[in-house]
Amino acid sequence: MGLLASFLLGCQGDPMNTPPDATPNLVSVAINTSGGWVATPLAVDASTTEAQYDLFQVTLSSPAGPATEDIHITMVPAPDSLDSYNPKTFDKLEDDGTITPHPELYYQKPGTPGAPKFTLLDNGVVTIPKGSNVGYLKIKTTSADYFGSKSYAYAYRISSIQEAGYTISANNGYSITPFIPKNPWDGVYSMGGSMGRYTGGGVPLDDGLDGAMKDGLTTDVVTTGLTTNDFKMYWANGGGVGGVGATATPRITIKPDNSIVLTIVDGGATPANWGPVKDSLNNYDPKTKTFNINWKWGGTAASPSGTTRAMYYNLKYKGSR
Repeated sequence: MGLLASFLLGCQGDPMNTPPDATPNLVSVAINTSGGWVATPLAVDASTTEAQYDLFQVTLSSPAGPATEDIHITMVPAPDSLDSYNPKTFDKLEDDGTITPHPELYYQKPGTPGAPKFTLLDNGVVTIPKGSNVGYLKIKTTSADYFGSKSYAYAYRISSIQEAGYTISANNGYSITPFIPKNPWDGVYSMGGSMGRYTGGGVPLDDGLDGAMKDGLTTDVVTTGLTTNDFKMYWANGGGVGGVGATATPRITIKPDNSIVLTIVDGGATPANWGPVKDSLNNYDPKTKTFNINWKWGGTAASPSGTTRAMYYNLKYKGSR
């Protein structure tokens, strides 16, 4: 689940050829004021209880203003849109002109075998009520079912409009919405504190990778479960950390008393002596929205951590991701 924010900055297909105010009574999915194709991930609270969600916004653009009657728009699945979007977004164009596929990054279709179950409400009919310009395609589903190694996205298009006198946008009659559950700790965090790197004798290496964290460093704390989040480690200078699992991506488990435990879950081996630094805080402070992380690994050493490597992080919440 950890891929969540950058994929929708580009548009699938061309921007709308005709601005909304140039075509009377134009009905589209998620257009902006300039008429461009817009799709946004739907971030929802992580829950084990089924709930109703507004999945897609359908918009009426009319020089007359809001709808003068109830407008009923039928939407149907558009799996071909997602099939096209995935390789265009995630496959990598190499320097030699070849393309390296990355199917492991592709968004999967809900409702397929093994995928989360959902109920499409109102048989997929969106109502733009009289006096409004918007209506919503609604579903019911359980957000906790979307945790796991796969990410899911809904793709739908407008197939018909019941009332006469309305036009379906040719370029913006469809959209793709990834469905993303987030727990209360999810977000972008500043990286304060320090990194420790020591010789076997416990002397700091002072090699530019240890010491106080560089100003301005941030890390994404990404929801992976109701009480678990992954984050990326960095050395003090902002460089990536090696020798910790496969990608140096620990998972934080937050306990009811706000104490935390870190595990390596990215497929790599847990490093030697991985564990909390003795007599140091490892917790989440809900008042300041800060993770205090004091964790060690590597060989034994006469150092503050008792090992050759340690992170002494203060991860402070900055905002949503």
